Amino acid sequence: MNLKRFRKQITAAALAAALCASLCACANTPATQTGTTAAQETTAAQTVTPSSEHRKVIIDTDTGADDASALILAAKQKNVEILGVTVLVGNVDLERSTKNALAALELDPNEVELIVLGPATNIAKAIQKAPEEMKKVKRIWSMGTAGLGPGNASPVAEFNVYADAAAYKIMLDSGLPITVIGLDMCDGAAQWTDAQIEQLEALNGTGSFVAKSFGKIREFYKANGSETVMNCDSLAMMCALYPDFVKSTVNTHASCLTEEGEAYSQVIFYKEGFTYDVVKNDFAYNTVLVTEVNKDAYFNTYLEAIK
Repeated sequence: MNLKRFRKQITAAALAAALCASLCACANTPATQTGTTAAQETTAAQTVTPSSEHRKVIIDTDTGADDASALILAAKQKNVEILGVTVLVGNVDLERSTKNALAALELDPNEVELIVLGPATNIAKAIQKAPEEMKKVKRIWSMGTAGLGPGNASPVAEFNVYADAAAYKIMLDSGLPITVIGLDMCDGAAQWTDAQIEQLEALNGTGSFVAKSFGKIREFYKANGSETVMNCDSLAMMCALYPDFVKSTVNTHASCLTEEGEAYSQVIFYKEGFTYDVVKNDFAYNTVLVTEVNKDAYFNTYLEAIK
């Protein structure tokens, strides 16, 4: 498959809708334009700037509201070349999506970054199928694990890892350079409030699409007593594409537990340079864990990006 044909195979329905919404952003009503002015005043308060470096990315996604918002964020970056989107739920089977990703790596070796927004199923299959080709990946950015905080699939496990812990273990054990953005980066000031969702909806056509796509998720959070919602996928995308958004990281060896039990799919991070009382800490530290982001700038930066 040649690269030109590959680039045309953006198959996820969420991406198609997202890109259409982005392109329709100029078709705002006067009321929306008024909202945009208010949004501009807010976004001027605190934002971070995207990387000026030309980036080539493949985005692996399970499609959903948070995934769509992250895809829009990437599509809005002038310096980001989206070589393709692989999906876990879509109209291309797993075998085809794996071949698509590998085809791009053969033509863009040591330049392509993988941004993994869902379970690591596609990535693990690609590693098993073509380990030498996968060594050409520049970096994998993974939205997964609980980080150093609590999980959401269980008290210790995050959903993306829980959905396919065996695949996540294969990815972590591969030796490929990986940056992990955990759930703990998405809480607190990073969560979107009702007022922010309304501001997003008033911004333009793209903002309205993103805001409306979070309708069901907001209902779920409210049912659990929360007035705010997490959008971890867009936050992970921002970590990948906005270097100044990440404030601190730590080099680690990451181990995913795959045995059935209460700790199933928990990911344990062994910090480089830290001496444990009992466990010998002589691992390879190929996983970078994001430990702090500029949460206060997250929403405003997202607004600025999709204007």
